[in-house]
Amino acid sequence: MIERLRKPWPDHRAERLLGAVSLLIGVGVIAIVVFVAKRAWPLFEHNGLSWVLGGGDFETEINKMTPRRATRRRPCFTCARGR
Repeated sequence: MIERLRKPWPDHRAERLLGAVSLLIGVGVIAIVVFVAKRAWPLFEHNGLSWVLGGGDFETEINKMTPRRATRRRPCFTCARGR
């Protein structure tokens, strides 16, 4: 029993376990990158990579994304000061 506690795992078992854990983490990271790229592909297709990587004015890009209203409408709610 004491011998087992002094030397719990052989080195080759620890190496294999660490290798398997690192491989699992690597596969997880690759899966995340593929998932995000798949979901973002319409953005890349429509706007190109310059929208993501920069190269344009920030205000111009925001104005392209937000819709503009031709007429100003009255707000549907107002905040009144309490008495």
